[in-house]
Amino acid sequence: MPRYSAGATGPGARASEVVDAARRFHAALAGIRCPDLLATRTHRWALVDRIAWGDACADLGPVGRRLMASREPLHLQRQLAYCDLDGNVLLHDSAPPAVIDLSLYWRPAPYADVEDAPEHVGERTPIRAYEQLADLLVRP
Repeated sequence: MPRYSAGATGPGARASEVVDAARRFHAALAGIRCPDLLATRTHRWALVDRIAWGDACADLGPVGRRLMASREPLHLQRQLAYCDLDGNVLLHDSAPPAVIDLSLYWRPAPYADVEDAPEHVGERTPIRAYEQLADLLVRP
């Protein structure tokens, strides 16, 4: 049964706290095997995600082919990762963050940190430190 959690959320809301909650959430998911369900999803976000990560093929036209060719292989461990965090973490002054509306993928956890990177501009966040940031940002 769903449980009510007090808090507020919104694009860019307290971004450093959202990123911190994401890292703790991903640490809790580490070690869980990839659910078979992820490979069978057919909604447009899942299809584009698989194409961007090289798990499926599609003709993306000249610009898409050039973008895909610019990617370098990533040497990051894949795990369950929540890839739609901004706007989906409830923040409250007297309660721990609550992660809502799960959108899970089998991706490196740092990808979830940079997925909403433009919203985090100006916040103190270590996403700039990732050596493979450009290759993470090339994906949807």
